Amino acid sequence: MPGFFHFLPTTRDSIVDNRKLKHSALPPGLRSVLSDCITVPDECLVTEARSLPDGTAGSGVCIYPKGKAEDPLDWKMNLNHQTWIKTVDRWIGWETDRPPAPEDLQRKKIFSDYTVKDAEQRLWSIPCARSGNPAAGSLPAAYVFGDNNGSVTTEVLEDYQALWALSADVMDFFSDRTERDLVWQIASALECLRLNYRIDRAEINALHHLGLTLLTRETVPGILLCLIDHDLMQEAAEAESKKKASESKRLEVQSSQNVLHGQQADTVATDLPEVLSK
Repeated sequence: MPGFFHFLPTTRDSIVDNRKLKHSALPPGLRSVLSDCITVPDECLVTEARSLPDGTAGSGVCIYPKGKAEDPLDWKMNLNHQTWIKTVDRWIGWETDRPPAPEDLQRKKIFSDYTVKDAEQRLWSIPCARSGNPAAGSLPAAYVFGDNNGSVTTEVLEDYQALWALSADVMDFFSDRTERDLVWQIASALECLRLNYRIDRAEINALHHLGLTLLTRETVPGILLCLIDHDLMQEAAEAESKKKASESKRLEVQSSQNVLHGQQADTVATDLPEVLSK
């Protein structure tokens, strides 16, 4: 099934150069959505339109990102079968009788550690960036050797460092070390979704327009908790707490036994050297 497609009031030559999409010429939101679409028409199709998406006179280009199981080579604007809405920086459209599903909006590579359900109970994959188990995080990383002692450090690759940094902020937020407002939480949840899906603020609004609301009071905290593998971290914290409690109890018992032994030694005069017992 097709995903979202986009209309810009510009020319094809202004956004395509040598069969490659010129991301710098795209609006910021669309630039993020199409970040994994490089070549034209292999990864996305750019066609000229003879009218605006509302049917009025005008011209522009339509951009159709290629999905996992669909070849868009024959696609073009068809207002008889498509619905379009105008957003801040572009028009967004979809097949009227086939609105996009999560799998239609997936990027070429996804990180599926957890899932959350939208208003229609559809599953969306969420990456785990940071975990109590160092091996559990899914962000691509490199192992780097130290200079002298043969130590090894893990470095998240540059393209994923922003999400890695965000996961630290999310961890601080849920640990009550920092305060964050609701807008920050919603924007952070969207950043998590962007890694796996070709969506931005305009696409979130389009999904809501379709009755397929994705960011809600339930899903936003759920997405953020998935990002930091909260369940595993909670288990690790509880295990550490139990370990500390057990160690503390052991020390208390040991201390109590030492006191008892000391009392016994004080009363056993025959155990002392003769010179001290006088």
